[in-house]
Amino acid sequence: MGNLGIISYGAAIPKRRIKIEDIINVWKNSSVALVKNSQGVAERGVLGADEDTNTLAIQAAKEALKNF
Repeated sequence: MGNLGIISYGAAIPKRRIKIEDIINVWKNSSVALVKNSQGVAERGVLGADEDTNTLAIQAAKEALKNF
């Protein structure tokens, strides 16, 4: 059998962001201190109207091919 392995990789993340405070103010299911201090999260990525997981996967694949 020939050599197998990862020779390149790519990543894509949504560009839009939402603050944790805005999420907690709507859902009211946690505290800002818990999420920010304990979990270290200050904001989250949000998909745009024209984005979905397939779009991000294709962007990541293109990045992987650029780095090949």
